[in-house]
Amino acid sequence: PEFSCEVSKIVFSLIQHKLLPGCSVLVTSRPTAIHLLEKAEISVWVEILGLVDGERNEYFNRLFEDRTVAAAVFKHVKENEILYTMTYNPSCCWILGLTLGPFFTQGHRDQQQIPKTITQLYSCYTCNILRTHSCETESPRDVLLRVGQMALTAVSEKVIVFTDGDLIKYNLQPSQ
Repeated sequence: PEFSCEVSKIVFSLIQHKLLPGCSVLVTSRPTAIHLLEKAEISVWVEILGLVDGERNEYFNRLFEDRTVAAAVFKHVKENEILYTMTYNPSCCWILGLTLGPFFTQGHRDQQQIPKTITQLYSCYTCNILRTHSCETESPRDVLLRVGQMALTAVSEKVIVFTDGDLIKYNLQPSQ
């Protein structure tokens, strides 16, 4: 039977094995929300500590040889609450640095093009990957637009896994 229920109650029931007994549940959380799990009876608890404020700045200083680039990237990230929250995770720092660094090292880039949202950041990151690792002469922008079109269609049709047929349908090359 269908009924509505709060997501927190579903997650809590999964953790306590009342819903889908025997399943494993991986819960990820921001440090500020971890207290919400204290009531749950959790059999295995792993806490992966992220970077604190000073370590975030140090990470960018180590990532870039040029201190002015490191300072400019960190300043941009710190001014954006969403991007700054991501820097808690070292792998996100790496993605931020890899994506934002060129905007502060290449003088010809327009300051308004610097990614300010997570969507803009990951779009730029994906374009960079396509540009540097693509064997085809195809435009990374065109590939990204087709991937976006495929994803949009999938969301509307509630598809969560893509097949080689889906990729071919959108003129994307399946992995060999």
